[in-house]
Amino acid sequence: MKRKDILLAPTTVFKAALVCLVFASSCLAQFDGGGGPSILSRGGARPGQAGGKPINFNFYAGINGNYSNGSIPIDLGNGALNKQVLYGGSLNAGLTGSHAWKNSAIGVDYRGDYRRYSGHSYADGTEQALDLQYTLQATRRLIFHVTLAGGTSTNANGGFISPTTTLDPNLIGIPTSNIFDNRLYYAQTTVGVTYRQNARLSYVLSGDGFTVHRTSRNLVGVNGYRATAQVNYRFSRRDHIGIGYTFTHFSYPRAFGASDLHGISATYGRRLAPGLDVSVGGGIFRIETLGAAQVTLSPEVAAILGQTFGYQAIYRVNYVPQYSAALTYTQRRSSLTASAGAGVTPGNGVYLTSRALNAGVGYSYSGIRKVTLSLNVGVSQFSSAFQTLEQYRNYYAGVSTAYAVTRHLSAALQTDARTYTLNNKNRAGYSVSIGIYWSPTEIPIPSW
Repeated sequence: MKRKDILLAPTTVFKAALVCLVFASSCLAQFDGGGGPSILSRGGARPGQAGGKPINFNFYAGINGNYSNGSIPIDLGNGALNKQVLYGGSLNAGLTGSHAWKNSAIGVDYRGDYRRYSGHSYADGTEQALDLQYTLQATRRLIFHVTLAGGTSTNANGGFISPTTTLDPNLIGIPTSNIFDNRLYYAQTTVGVTYRQNARLSYVLSGDGFTVHRTSRNLVGVNGYRATAQVNYRFSRRDHIGIGYTFTHFSYPRAFGASDLHGISATYGRRLAPGLDVSVGGGIFRIETLGAAQVTLSPEVAAILGQTFGYQAIYRVNYVPQYSAALTYTQRRSSLTASAGAGVTPGNGVYLTSRALNAGVGYSYSGIRKVTLSLNVGVSQFSSAFQTLEQYRNYYAGVSTAYAVTRHLSAALQTDARTYTLNNKNRAGYSVSIGIYWSPTEIPIPSW
């Protein structure tokens, strides 16, 4: 690939798709009755499931009191790096559930709210998040699958963007590990097809389109797409292997630069026991990047221009290893996901194309009669592929719990904490949200 090919690579903006995602969720409401409380994304579960089992569609609405200590807005002038304390409240609504037909199935989790804070209008506004999956078995051998994810948020810590999305490498368009509080919009669409040649051998083709738009002019958004081809072979009832190739493109609307990634990988998976699976994988990325780097000008040029630094275009090729290890445990009332891996990320608005290390655990449990619980802990680390920036490391933890007061009323508590290193300085923050929720059917617990 030539340098100019990167600059001319097409970009796609999905704002219209984001609007479609939000409105599509409202068309899926089916009040089938009970189904029990559900844990949403905090424990890494699939949409519309609780403890790995499908649940009927349920609607909920509620009111929350919110507190945050450690908010860092990007657009408040000289005070941009000063931590802010936020007090406020929010009105919430959501939909969660799934349904299976003879040859197809759908699952959805939707959450939305409107927030107001005392004395800090930059944090006011709406939070939205949608995760939708649809699968269709067209023939005995051919299966189609579609995944839609999107939303808007202002919160770098807490809120609707769950850190457990870092446990899933497929969610490349979900902006996690953000540094600053700032309004952003994101969307990712995945379309794939699986062809089963026989009981052992299958082929998978999939494509993704994704976008992240950040409203601050000081932060950089990203547009991108990805294409994947994989061959899977099951050589026993418990063991399977896969070999795949991935091409990914990142472009940055507010920055001079773009990246093309070519990746090859191999994976091995084994079912250790019913509901307990483990997988490991490894491979390599070839990253071609066109960008800009800061350089020190010569004294003669600096005297003419009146500045000591300038920028020059750079073209780099890097080889980055990718590896992963994951353990999943799913039972009727609980689910656990633990993973660690290394790869490439489109960045977080400050860091652009970067090498990424991630490790985390997400867990949800609904085995107690009136109580549900979910938690997540993890760490992520960025190292830019071409910018002159020090490593960025982010530690996070979150806990959500809810109690069924009556059949239709529940109380919920959510807390999130994080600490991160930026410019050799450690910063920390936490948020707490307490609310009460109502549902016309069995109470779905809004545990985001």
